[in-house]
Amino acid sequence: MKFFQVLSNLPFFVVLILTIHCSKKTEYIPLTEPHSLIVYTSADFEIINLEDKKTPIKRFTNYRGVIEVEGVHRFIPQKDNDKELFYFQIKCLSEWKCPEEKAILSRGSFLMNPKFSYGENPSYGPNGYFIPQSSVKSAAETLNFLTQNDAEVPTSGFNKDVFKDWIKVNETTGEDSFVNLYYLFETWKNKTFDPESQKVLKRTHKSLKFLSEQTDPAEIESFIASHPIDPEILNEPKIQSAYVNFINRHLDTFFHIERSNKEISNQFETSAEIPYLQELAFQKIMESGEFVFDPLPPEEVVPNAETITLTKKNWTLTIKKPRQVQLKFGFVPNTEWIIKRIQSVPNEEFLSFKLIAENGNEFHVKSKQLPKVFDGAEKMKEFSATLPKKATEIIDQFASDSAKEAGVYLALKFGKGGYDPIKNQYEYSIDDPAIIHYYFKNNKIIKADKSEISGDLSYSIGDDYSTDTFDAWYQKYNKEKKEYTVFVNYTHSDCGCDCSINKSVDNQCWTAGEMIKIRFPGHAILNKDFSEARVEFEKPASFLCNEPLNE
Repeated sequence: MKFFQVLSNLPFFVVLILTIHCSKKTEYIPLTEPHSLIVYTSADFEIINLEDKKTPIKRFTNYRGVIEVEGVHRFIPQKDNDKELFYFQIKCLSEWKCPEEKAILSRGSFLMNPKFSYGENPSYGPNGYFIPQSSVKSAAETLNFLTQNDAEVPTSGFNKDVFKDWIKVNETTGEDSFVNLYYLFETWKNKTFDPESQKVLKRTHKSLKFLSEQTDPAEIESFIASHPIDPEILNEPKIQSAYVNFINRHLDTFFHIERSNKEISNQFETSAEIPYLQELAFQKIMESGEFVFDPLPPEEVVPNAETITLTKKNWTLTIKKPRQVQLKFGFVPNTEWIIKRIQSVPNEEFLSFKLIAENGNEFHVKSKQLPKVFDGAEKMKEFSATLPKKATEIIDQFASDSAKEAGVYLALKFGKGGYDPIKNQYEYSIDDPAIIHYYFKNNKIIKADKSEISGDLSYSIGDDYSTDTFDAWYQKYNKEKKEYTVFVNYTHSDCGCDCSINKSVDNQCWTAGEMIKIRFPGHAILNKDFSEARVEFEKPASFLCNEPLNE
């Protein structure tokens, strides 16, 4: 049951207006149904004295557990610029030493997520879940399973509502977790464990680790049968689409990076570690190029093979599952092969592959020229050639709409670096002080002339409980060295019973001699998608320094 649904179902609740010790009026809303707050990831927060609503009782670091909630305190706005805030009234454990074993804590510490309104999804946040106590067991087990390596598959069954809420909150940031779940769910659906998946899992779940240690297929099937997962959860489309996006990004990078034939071959072999990636990569390669048999297959397998040019019109590859694809030739009717291995054969002059079938047949093919799917790197070169030759012109043309886009183009034109195969992205640095200074002073947030900097001082980051707002951007000029240094001043505000405001001044963002760093995936330029690009100063005193460069 959602938070506002709880309130709407309370026709006889008592509202108490409290003004003792607190400069804001508060409205207490008791709950008719017992609720709990499940803190399912390690969280930092503090509990506050219930009576004066401002004195801290205890600070928690890396806390996980379940906290009983008795009601909600609403801090009523008194002025136009006041914020409406909510605090849980909780039942303390005895070791917390709360007066009368009660305290309050900020609901925003757990449930404030800027991507959601409370009306849509009031109960769930980045690390806390507010739920009726009757559902706590299944909810806690589900959340532990989704977020903790050492958790078992829920013995009381998955809580579908919790699972869907978790998916919703994490769909834009939780790809690693989604991919891990994909491998786990595929294991449950197929009732077999693919050991290759261990190589790409960033978080090895306890259940997968256990299955990886089993050698008897019957033991694997028995474990899966005794730990059932609801089919609706196993087939969650967002888990499926997250894996597709994961694969597509790898494919984009694979095809958009400039490499030699030998480097492509090596990268292709590495892709075998990710289920479906190698199969999909080969499918795209064969569909975009022309191939011939070399050496030729036996005449009884493929007649007149020496006369055949393979194109997407006369051979097809259908992916059944990882490391198992169906191969058909249009010129060999009523015959198909199940290919268990696609192997790239290193060669400097052309791409060469060996396809090994389950029946022992082998097909050796080589490209007549580089398949068109690899023209991404060439397109990037062509695009780079169209960019303005002066850094100031790139900044003037692009930075006012997207500073990140301008940063990527500056990296291509003036940066030092290139593709990092380990991180699977481009990484550049720029150390020219004139370029960096002009770039910093001309973007969506900051506009400047030769001597002054003026920023968008309404720009802020945070939420109703904790906010950072820009106060001033400014520069200092060293006449002797003829060097600039740029700074930011900002105000940090925390709001609860009262708002505390702290001003932070003279935060140095950059000075001559320091660089900026730019990173982006291979597909960013060709797809005009700069969401994953990032531009950062080398040694900023505050993370806020980087904001103008990433708008």
